[in-house]
Amino acid sequence: MENDGRAQIAVIGRLREARLEAAIEQRDRASEEASSATDGGRGRRWTLLYKRALVHWRRTAWSATAISRWVTRVSEKATFGLLDEKLLTPLSFLVSLIVAATPFAFLGLAAQWINDFVSLASGILLAAVYLLTVFFFFLPWRPYLWLGDYRSTLDEGTRKSSDGTGTGRLGRSRVLGVHLFNELHHPDRDTGRLGAGRGEKGTLPPPAHRIAVSALLDDLHRLYGASSLWRGGARDARPVLIYDQRELGPVGRYLVRLIEDERLRRALPDPLLLVQIRDGDRPALVSEPIESARYGHLPEYDGSAKTSREVRAWLRDRHLAGTLGVSRVLTTKVAPLTRETRERRWHTPPAWVPTRSAWATRALGGCAVAVALVLFAQEVVNPLQTKMGFCVGEGVTKPRGIFRVDRNPDGPGAVGGAKECVGVTYGDFRFHSRLDGVIELIRKQNEEVDKSGEPYVTIAHMADMSASAREGEEDYALAGVQGELFGMARAQRDRNADPGDRPMIKLLLGNAGEGWAHAETTAEEIVRRARNERLGMDRPIAAVGFGQSLVPNGIAIQKISEAFIPMVGTTATYDDVAQSGHRRHSEFYFPLAPSNSRIAEQAARWARHGVSWDGHDGPDLGLPSHTTAVAIAHDPLVAGEDEDEDEDEGEDEKEHEQYGPHLAERFMYFFERFRGDPWEAPEEIAVSELPGVLLYQRGGEGDRPTLREVLEEVCTSDEPPELLYYAGRSQDFAEFYKEFQESAWKACNEGEMTILGGDDISKYISDEGELFESTSKSHRVFYTPLAPGDSWGVQGNGGSGLDAEDFHVKVRELVEESRTVKGESRTVKGEPPEDKEDPSYAHAVMGYDALKVVTRALPLVESEGKGAWARELLRGVGVGPAFLNSDERYEKERDELHEEIKKTRFTGLSGYIAFDSEVDGNWLEERMMQLVLAGPYMRNKDTDERQRQHVIQRCGLRHADFPEQESECREQKGRGDEKGKKDEQERQSAPRGR
Repeated sequence: MENDGRAQIAVIGRLREARLEAAIEQRDRASEEASSATDGGRGRRWTLLYKRALVHWRRTAWSATAISRWVTRVSEKATFGLLDEKLLTPLSFLVSLIVAATPFAFLGLAAQWINDFVSLASGILLAAVYLLTVFFFFLPWRPYLWLGDYRSTLDEGTRKSSDGTGTGRLGRSRVLGVHLFNELHHPDRDTGRLGAGRGEKGTLPPPAHRIAVSALLDDLHRLYGASSLWRGGARDARPVLIYDQRELGPVGRYLVRLIEDERLRRALPDPLLLVQIRDGDRPALVSEPIESARYGHLPEYDGSAKTSREVRAWLRDRHLAGTLGVSRVLTTKVAPLTRETRERRWHTPPAWVPTRSAWATRALGGCAVAVALVLFAQEVVNPLQTKMGFCVGEGVTKPRGIFRVDRNPDGPGAVGGAKECVGVTYGDFRFHSRLDGVIELIRKQNEEVDKSGEPYVTIAHMADMSASAREGEEDYALAGVQGELFGMARAQRDRNADPGDRPMIKLLLGNAGEGWAHAETTAEEIVRRARNERLGMDRPIAAVGFGQSLVPNGIAIQKISEAFIPMVGTTATYDDVAQSGHRRHSEFYFPLAPSNSRIAEQAARWARHGVSWDGHDGPDLGLPSHTTAVAIAHDPLVAGEDEDEDEDEGEDEKEHEQYGPHLAERFMYFFERFRGDPWEAPEEIAVSELPGVLLYQRGGEGDRPTLREVLEEVCTSDEPPELLYYAGRSQDFAEFYKEFQESAWKACNEGEMTILGGDDISKYISDEGELFESTSKSHRVFYTPLAPGDSWGVQGNGGSGLDAEDFHVKVRELVEESRTVKGESRTVKGEPPEDKEDPSYAHAVMGYDALKVVTRALPLVESEGKGAWARELLRGVGVGPAFLNSDERYEKERDELHEEIKKTRFTGLSGYIAFDSEVDGNWLEERMMQLVLAGPYMRNKDTDERQRQHVIQRCGLRHADFPEQESECREQKGRGDEKGKKDEQERQSAPRGR
């Protein structure tokens, strides 16, 4: 058979046919054993199933031989040279001729298109043919690559190969396969004679026999031989060939001697053990002496004719003794067996030894089980662990920096033993489903920072990210945190888009727990990271947030101050939020919002003297002047209760609400100072030491008056106050306003009493705009937000100095993007989501400005002294910038950042931003404030738009040199003015709450 492609396919077909016949024979034998078994074949069921599957697979492979023949014929014809000669080159010449000779451009374009199409079709045809050739011509020979290991065994002079074959290992295997097939079917090359000498031509064992024996010995060595990583299994036994020499025929004797001959020729060890049984007077088929003269060409033989015969024989004997052993035959006499021994059964159950296929199957099964376990953990275990509060995030173990702690027992709906997750994350862990979208945005932006390879700084954010609300109500504190995160995400995106010569921003999000109960734990984690030199640029260099006036927040501020980390507060307004005991306030805390004293003084001035407003066409809707007022606020502690008990002081302090009671007391203090009168409350509800201050508790907090009881006393009074100042939290304002409207008494029901609220109710008023519109004629509501919650806060050139309207548009785009990330886009269900899922846009402004304070103060990044290509090479091998890579560098940049924040002077979205280091607490006394009317839906002259919220007065610094000079604003005083110093001393000496 000529050695060409068709011959090679014919050989593969015959080999597949032989393997199919063997598989059929094995299947039939397994079927017979299963049918004759006493247990009904149950024990051999899997073996029979495997044999049947093997028959099916090998029949399919044998059937594919016809396709291989067709592919071979096509591949011989469909070659690139043939297509180029017959089609591509003539067509290209014809197209060129048409383009050159035809004056019509469209004919040239058409000819060029035909040429391109034919070239593409030819390429696709050749690719298909080559791909089919790989699958149907080359791959079928893969199981026979081992033939290449025995190419020296075949007679080189008898090989015949066509051009293009015989190169490469695959080529050698195909050539040797065809040649071996010819050898097996050649009548003169399939015979051998036992004991023939080397000089007798035609009597030596043919190559086919030698290859079969060599392959057998190699397989045995691979499975039972020396230890190897490629062994199929760990076998502690050796293969044994037992033969009775008395009954051994010529073929058997030929096989045994052929094994010995191949051992001699190969001079390689193998694990096969031959056991021969013979009579004592019969000579052994395999004897002790090694017939080294049988093959003269051994590995150590140099073939030199100058070497004497004795030396050559000595070298052969020496080599064979070292390889095959000096003594290879062990002869023992076997005595007759006793009766008991003859009756004993020597058959032992076979030992299962895994082969490579078995190991591969086990590995595949193990991988499948591992994948199933991962999917199970992801889809079942992870949601279950998250629901049970195990703090695993998207994995199955708790991430670094996350802690599982007891939930605040005073939180809404909290039950005994409830848990929550606190700590810090770069966005991989989600603390509340409402924050999933914005945290995912920050995670992606942090990931982009890491991938950029550019220098960056890490800024931590502290907030209550796991707040819970009563059933059916919104948690407005969580809405504020959500707003801050959106504002910071916007600032981070703007900054990182064009960092210039300053580092990029990476945000580390910290959850202080519900009610800030675990703020100290999170602060300690931030400090721990800041002191870890190995973190490099991931060490927090500044912190922002701290947006609620609670004692645990103050503890967190003091804890972070111990690490000298500068902090920028967002919405906390309590004057002493950064004070520790009787010491001065932390010099590292810079509040962005106005203080309670600033808010209370300005609000009291507006309430006492009134504010006129002509910003619309119609009657004056400004705030009228008032002579009597009352302030109400929420306080979970009862005034005077347990205050003198030292053992309970620490526990009570951590539950102390600092914002409301202090703001209410400061308001009434300044209202009296402006010659207003506090409303005299009945003794049963007057629990505060200051006149005109009413404190309420929520249900279950104590036995003091509730919000409903306080309002009932105010509304039923014969002489009710003219103004009610609400200093409570946003989550209580809905109940307050409902009770106020539905009151059975005229003073409240008909709106004879003016409502003036603090900054915390911004989110509720923004969400319930239609409610306030419908009640604006009878119950007008004024309040003092820290920042505008929409474009209604922009007033021409006197605005914040930035494009605030554009900012709100961009934040709303981020909100929509976050809903897309969560799968809650407005287009998903065809309707907009509820407003209760919207963030507080006023908090977004404060979050944006807070991060802007830090980014403006960041130091310049020094050049590393390397070229761009060198930096890219270092980043490719995982070596980042040297920025902040040591304690000295980190401390230097941190301290410089602190000094730069002290010097902050710029106009932000919330007004002029600066910090007064001469005032204890860094408060800016001239911080801008706004008085806003909520409700009437009408056109505003300042914005020329119809809106439901209207700024009727601003007081404070819009810019560094642009103070408000309206009569309703307090006089702006300079630093050296004596009257200003006197007033400042009076404000500092005024009562600051309990």
